[in-house]
Amino acid sequence: MKRIRVVGLVGAESTGKSTLAHMLVGRLRTHGVLVELSAEPGSARPFPANLLDNHPAAHFYTVAQKLASEAHALLRPNVDFLVSDRTPLDLYAYFAARPSLSAAGKAELGALARAWVRGNYDAIYYLPIEGAPYKEDGFRATASANTWRAEVDSFLSGAVDRLYGQGMMAVRVQGSFRERAEYVYHHVLHTFLGKSRPLRAYQQIRDWL
Repeated sequence: MKRIRVVGLVGAESTGKSTLAHMLVGRLRTHGVLVELSAEPGSARPFPANLLDNHPAAHFYTVAQKLASEAHALLRPNVDFLVSDRTPLDLYAYFAARPSLSAAGKAELGALARAWVRGNYDAIYYLPIEGAPYKEDGFRATASANTWRAEVDSFLSGAVDRLYGQGMMAVRVQGSFRERAEYVYHHVLHTFLGKSRPLRAYQQIRDWL
């Protein structure tokens, strides 16, 4: 089977992942890349969102749905590149942030999420909450109610460090949204497609960060 490249955007809410993912997919297509987007599965849940607060099965379902979606893309003959908005690691982080849920369940789901990312992803780009103010969009919880954003960010920061220590390409991307978007785009071009337009832009953006 052909080799499909997979990159994931990792980060807590309101760090620019979804916007960056859609921009990256569009820009890669201008290079003739057969690229697909693996979006967050939240809108397709067959249960109320409040079950995520107290029911482990809701988190297992969400992660399993994400894995199935990505596996489907990886098995298609007309896909060369996959961009994941919210990786299984992100989805697991929200499980880990719930103190009411069992430690055993967290360990099992965490092992599954990490194994999938290590086994299938070529790189992950971590977008920290620093420099990315929280924005309410009518769907997210209000800033005062969202008490888990910092905790999820801290968890993901540690997870990214561990994956980096295990030899995975795990890149922290800081700066403004424009700087983050340009850096990821040029890094992907340079690393996986062997080109940058222009190379000077990639070097300049790398120096920014």
